[in-house]
This record gives sequence, C-alpha cells and structure tokens, in this order.
Amino acid sequence: MSIEPGLHYDQKSDKIDGFVNCGDGMRKALADHAMVFMARGMSAPDIVRNIKEIILSLKEIGLCYSI
Repeated sequence: MSIEPGLHYDQKSDKIDGFVNCGDGMRKALADHAMVFMARGMSAPDIVRNIKEIILSLKEIGLCYSI
C-alpha cells in the first residue's frame, strides 16, 4: 500500500522512522510503500506458521522484508 513519505523521531527508542528498511538496515531513501498482513481468528501456532511462510515466499521472489 502507498504511504505518505515522511520522517518521525521516536523519543522512546531514539530512532528516526520513515526510511526504507528491508531488514538489513536503513537506506537513505524515504519509504513510500508498506506491506501489511492481517491475521485474525487464528491460534498463535497458526499465526507463527503463516508468518514464516510469508517471509519465505518474500525471500523466494526477491522482495525485502522487515521484522
């Protein structure tokens, strides 16, 4: 989904949010898209299994991901 690019300083974590992050560190580019997954009505083991499957699928097609 498209998001409005922008930066936000999180005082609690002392980090700046809003840069592209593919799980291997921040990049010097503003994020303008996000990937969102929704899990509802599942047991915790089912959610964990599905998240692992999603991550593996993303890796297989070459997309970056952030955990």
